[in-house]
Amino acid sequence: MELQQRQTEQEKLLAQRDDVSSQLQEVNRANSRLLEQVTELGQEKDKLQQELEETRKTADKRQAMLDELAIGELRGLHEDKNRTEEEIRSQLRDEKARTRELESLQQTVEKLQAQIQSMEGTKGWFGADSKGG
Repeated sequence: MELQQRQTEQEKLLAQRDDVSSQLQEVNRANSRLLEQVTELGQEKDKLQQELEETRKTADKRQAMLDELAIGELRGLHEDKNRTEEEIRSQLRDEKARTRELESLQQTVEKLQAQIQSMEGTKGWFGADSKGG
């Protein structure tokens, strides 16, 4: 009887060992799948970080280009403003010079008109003498 009991126990132990062995194999397979997933996620993370870095570099380049364009545009506008201001100053100087010239001519015209009026008055006086004589 004892032998049969031992055989039964041995069979139970063998069955348990097979069961534990199967469980261990299943755990190993699950661990392998998890390890694959972790590896894939790590690769995906690296890829996304690389894409992010490239996107940042592209954005920085675009921003630099936009800054250059804006600075160039501002410089151009500033130069245009300065050129326009200088043209206006030049026109103003020309206008002032013309105004002085016109004022001088106006004074000359007034003097000449006064001389003419004076001469006409004298001519009238002489004209009266020459007609009378």
